[in-house]
Formats: sequence, C-alpha cells, structure tokens
Amino acid sequence: AYKIWAEKIQPIPIDESKRPVVVSISELTNGDTNVSADIKTITANFSMPLSGGNSYSVYAENESDIPQVKGVKFTNNNQSFVMEVSLERDKEYHFVYTGEGFVSADGIGIKDYEVKFKTER
Repeated sequence: AYKIWAEKIQPIPIDESKRPVVVSISELTNGDTNVSADIKTITANFSMPLSGGNSYSVYAENESDIPQVKGVKFTNNNQSFVMEVSLERDKEYHFVYTGEGFVSADGIGIKDYEVKFKTER
C-alpha cells in the first residue's frame, strides 16, 4: 500500500527566483589552472543572504581534493562564505558546495555547485 501512495506524492515545486546561487568566487575563477598557492581564503559569494550559523557543507569524493581548511565564517550579511585555507603548489582541487548546507532564510538550498581549480607550480 505504501508504494502505491508514495508513487503518487508529487514534490512541492520550488520558486527558483527564491533559490540562492553562487555568483562568484572572489579569489579565483572556477576552472582556473594557474591559481596562486599563496591565497589564504576562498570566498563564495551568493545571490542572497543565507541562513548562516554553522550550516555549511563542502563535499568531495576524495578528501585530499579539498583544500586544508583552517576556519570558516559567513560575512557580508551572510551573503558570502569564507574558507580560510592552505593550498599546495601544483595541485588540483575539487569540491562541491552543497544545497544541504547552503540554504536561504526561506530554507531553500542552492543547487550543488562544483568548484575545480589547479594551483601554479
């Protein structure tokens, strides 16, 4: 009986105009292959304020693909998320800001946003 009812459940539509999006990363352009290993922060800027607090999620299949994170904070009225990082030279980094952790005040999560870059030699 459950399966029959579960198949009939329709997801609640989301007003996409209320979904936050990553508009930029201050210190680099996504996909860059010559990022300075000397940068100390990676700042994701969003289209609207997020719920803030400790609600964030960064994911990578391979943990070594994520920069060494020394600290995190929301700034700019919770519209920017700053990761204090330590980067290695000549290394590829790959991680995802997830909709589970980055949500608007209305509780609407971002669409997962993949970040890839490589540091200079």
